[in-house]
Amino acid sequence: SDVNFVIDEAQAFLMNLQHDTYKVIGLPYDAEAAPKNALDIVLVGTGDSDFGTPYFDEVLNVYKEIQEKLSSIPNCNVWYRPHPDELVRPNTMKRVEGIFKNIDRLPVIDCMNRPQSIFVGTLSTLLYEAGVAGHLVVELDIDLLETIFSKHFTFEPSSVGSFINWVTHRKEESSYKSLQIDPNNHDGYLRRFQTALQDINFFIDKERP
Repeated sequence: SDVNFVIDEAQAFLMNLQHDTYKVIGLPYDAEAAPKNALDIVLVGTGDSDFGTPYFDEVLNVYKEIQEKLSSIPNCNVWYRPHPDELVRPNTMKRVEGIFKNIDRLPVIDCMNRPQSIFVGTLSTLLYEAGVAGHLVVELDIDLLETIFSKHFTFEPSSVGSFINWVTHRKEESSYKSLQIDPNNHDGYLRRFQTALQDINFFIDKERP
């Protein structure tokens, strides 16, 4: 039978996989968030409304409010990370560049290996990956979305203040510097893949008559 390699148990649940049909191997590349004295907040884009994202404007307004309220906190940097759909829309990029001071265009692997950061978003595979790599993940709870990825904090568009208070608390304490890396993401990705293959071969040999 087929065996699927997944990032974590949540992804297996999302794909409705039976327990004996998948292996958790973590991220398909090496990534581990590094400690840092300053704190970066990465606002993850949803995609332009022209691509069928009806809540694009609502999320953008929330992100704008977050940037304004966090601008007064020392050593706290806010980045907007455009969705790939946004990057190919010049008008959309012109709009977001007019709102946000810092635009994050790093490749995904470099983004995951950046200093430990807070990733904020709605429904994005990047939030899955950020959590596994050891970053903090915050969900902006939009009513018409349902997420199953692990998060450290959730807030609604009407309660941005609660998120700001949470960030301030995290900034004042040192615990965010020692956030535990997902155990499935230890070792290099080749080592994790090889271990998974060994487990599968062991299972096959065990089932043979």
